[in-house]
Formats: sequence, structure tokens, C-alpha cells
Amino acid sequence: MTSFVKTLDLGGLDVVCNNLKIGATKPGRAGSATSISSTELGFLDSVSAGQFPAASKAVVAGSDGFVPIRRHIIADGAAVVLTSADSGGVVVMDLTTGSLTTLPEITADTIGMEFEFIWPVSWASGTQKIITGAAADLIVGTILKFDTDTLTDPLSVESYNGTTHIATVIDAATDGGLLGSYLRYTAISATQWLISGRLHHSGAVSATVSTS
Repeated sequence: MTSFVKTLDLGGLDVVCNNLKIGATKPGRAGSATSISSTELGFLDSVSAGQFPAASKAVVAGSDGFVPIRRHIIADGAAVVLTSADSGGVVVMDLTTGSLTTLPEITADTIGMEFEFIWPVSWASGTQKIITGAAADLIVGTILKFDTDTLTDPLSVESYNGTTHIATVIDAATDGGLLGSYLRYTAISATQWLISGRLHHSGAVSATVSTS
């Protein structure tokens, strides 16, 4: 078993193991027939990044045999500049006094990047802005907006045209950004982000689409 691990091409991955099992029987679950011994696990722990190509981290299996799906958390701040390496991450919009988040510039090699934004607390003041990383990168798609209090606008739809819109701007409770809001941006071409999700607002709805 140890020799098998030594010769396995991990494609640049650092494998983090916890009672690793092999022989997968279906997606998302490792097989239960063979467990790696503590000696073999010790060998994996001793492998340095220099023994394989460039390192990135992957969790292989938990003690229950399941392969967990984990996305790294990106802390919200006054100014956050995302990179393609952050793709798949979750941006937590918990800075209630406002923030500026810049998406990566899209290239032919980074089509498919995806970022999620979640609101665990409600917007309170300032401006929460999410903007593309290049003027040529435009936002297209549709999001839903839900009124959380008076139901003046119980449900509305907001569309990004894909030709002039480059930012999402929340600077009032009527825009959205209240607890439970969620947005996703996916790079679908070398010049376009697809937006989807929902924003919770209060009172008469107002727009978040922006050309600057």
C-alpha cells in the first residue's frame, strides 16, 4: 500500500487524510473495504510539498468515509480584491458599514470562476459594492428581490443587461443586502459574469445595477 501511495501522481495536490478509505463505490463516498493504517497515514503526513508538483489542499475523506465538500471563506472587509485562486470561495458580507469587493479580471483561462456572497447580517450604512475587475467585464443575468417588512413590493425581478452593467451597489435598505441575501457570480465568457441569487430588502424596491 505504501509503495502505491509513493508512485501515485497526485497532480500537485497535498492530500489531507483522516482515516482514508479506498475503493469508492459511488460519488461522494469512499469505499469501506480497505483503510489506510496508521503507519501508512504517517507516511502521507511526512510527504513534503517538494516531493510533488505545486501544492494545493484537498480533503480526501472523513472518518465516516464521506468526502466533504468545503469552500473556503473570504472575510468581508473595507476593500477585498478577489483573485482566480479564490474561485469557489464564499464572501461573507458581515461588514455592515459598507465594503468594496472587486471580482477578478476574466481571461480565457479563467472562464468558469465562481463566487458566492452571503449576508449573515443586514446592511446598516455605507455602500456595499461588488464590481468587475475590468471595464470590459460585464454582468448579465437576473436576480429576485423579496420585501421583508411592509410587502410594498413583495417580489420583484432585477436584470443586468450584459452590455453596460459592471457593478452591484447596495447603499440603502430598499436595494437589498438584508439578512438572508445571497448572490452568485459565474464567469461564463471572457467578458461576462452571470449573476443569480436573491436580495432581501425593505420598503419600496430600488435598483442595485450600476454602470460604474
